Amino acid sequence: MSTPVIIFILIGVMVVLVGVAAWLYDAKRNKHVADDEERVEQPRRRS
Repeated sequence: MSTPVIIFILIGVMVVLVGVAAWLYDAKRNKHVADDEERVEQPRRRS
């Protein structure tokens, strides 16, 4: 394989890994935010 092909594949793998890591981080953070919103809303429903 020629060098440009190897470089292109490496960049593609890096982009995929960064994208998956960012997606997992966002999903985890959004879950925490949803839990916090539920906790905040519960006292309002009781009152």
